[in-house]
Amino acid sequence: MKTRTIAIGSQKGGVGKTTTVVNLAAWLALLKQKVLIIDLDPQGSTTRCLGMNGKSDRGGLQEVFSTGALELLRQDNIQSFIYPTAIENLSLLPSNILDADTEIWLNQRAVEDPDVLKNVVDLALADYHFILIDAPPSLSALPKMAFAAADSLLVPLQSEQMALSTMPRLIELIKNVQQSVNPYLQIEGILLTMFDSSLAYSQALLAQAKKHFQGLVFNQMIPRDHRLSEATAAGRPVVLYDMHSAGSRAYRQLAEYLVQRHHGAPAETKVGSIE
Repeated sequence: MKTRTIAIGSQKGGVGKTTTVVNLAAWLALLKQKVLIIDLDPQGSTTRCLGMNGKSDRGGLQEVFSTGALELLRQDNIQSFIYPTAIENLSLLPSNILDADTEIWLNQRAVEDPDVLKNVVDLALADYHFILIDAPPSLSALPKMAFAAADSLLVPLQSEQMALSTMPRLIELIKNVQQSVNPYLQIEGILLTMFDSSLAYSQALLAQAKKHFQGLVFNQMIPRDHRLSEATAAGRPVVLYDMHSAGSRAYRQLAEYLVQRHHGAPAETKVGSIE
């Protein structure tokens, strides 16, 4: 099994990053891909959106990173920190960073050993078609550690000028990672989110993004859809809330494209049940 590890990140919050991680992963799983989400964001929004509150009974990210340089961890140990979700084939290594002191410790851990997450990913590779890493929107060491562990970076870009203006800073971080810890890091693509095709402003921003990032903007765009927000608030992927909404269909198209790109034609879908 060839695993594709994709970090999903942006230098700006509120661009639909968590929504993208959760719903892209859900559709990949429904396309019969085995998927692992690693929630590296201390806010833990992805963990909550998959029905967990961070107080996982076997521990999570904090415990994995507490094992020194991971020499003692083996694949069965990694799996003990990975939890099933309500969707078949979709698993989660949850964020359980519950206070500021632990978040500071986690950042220090990332500075001391930027490859620690890559070690975790390497131990889990054999079991998954896709590993998605939810990287925090910050200038801390955590996004750099996420990019160091990934094959590629998927960038959600809100359809607003302010979000576009943060892209040069992200590009600089990517270059820094390529030069220092991961020369093979690619840009998987730039995903326009909260897109309203009826607005001239949105169309102009799309044209501007395509001009600046030639060949990197996905043809698939995520529309502004209140059902996505409602599903997030309800703590579940949109496929288990309103599977046929415009936002759900858009994430399915993106998932189908990624499966085709990395693993051949997608298989028949089947919706998992809520546990």
